[in-house]
Amino acid sequence: MKKLIISIMAVAVVCGFSMRAQAQDYDHELGLSYGVFSTSNWLDGFDDVTIITTSAGKIAFDKGTFIGPIALEYFYRINPLVGVGAIGIYGNCKTDFISDKAIIGKETNSYFTVLPAVKLDWFRRSNFGLYSKIGAGITIRNEKADFTNDKGEKQNASDTGVHFNWQMSILGVEFGSSIRGFVELGCGEQGVALAGIRFRL
Repeated sequence: MKKLIISIMAVAVVCGFSMRAQAQDYDHELGLSYGVFSTSNWLDGFDDVTIITTSAGKIAFDKGTFIGPIALEYFYRINPLVGVGAIGIYGNCKTDFISDKAIIGKETNSYFTVLPAVKLDWFRRSNFGLYSKIGAGITIRNEKADFTNDKGEKQNASDTGVHFNWQMSILGVEFGSSIRGFVELGCGEQGVALAGIRFRL
């Protein structure tokens, strides 16, 4: 029994040194990314459908332009497996109101999101890694609209709201040493797919 305990302890020590050797000597990660199809992007699409439906088809939208999601993220490594931190995300959507094939107004929506987050590095090598990431927080949505009503009068409106938001990156792949490129697949405010660059300090 004593020999078994000593053997288990020896294996644990060797594994610990091995994990430490694979880990880089850094505590901080700072990343910048750009994604596609964020939750805010989907919400804009649902809003457009709602307005078209309630106006009985009298008001339509062009495709609009969606910028983002642009994300800045920071993680502090508490051990080789787990990093804790936060993600800040910005998105912007501009759309034209159309009635009888004429542009009658413009709408601009801006999204500012903060997500406390956890990153799990479940496969780590000096120049390659696989990980998952999850975060949950809030989005501040700022809406502004300028339009012409049925009487030909110029009008404007604005509104600000707050709603729950998240990011769940099921698979992340990163490559490089102190400066790493990365790509992620998942869903949420950073998008269903995103790519970026990460600095490890």
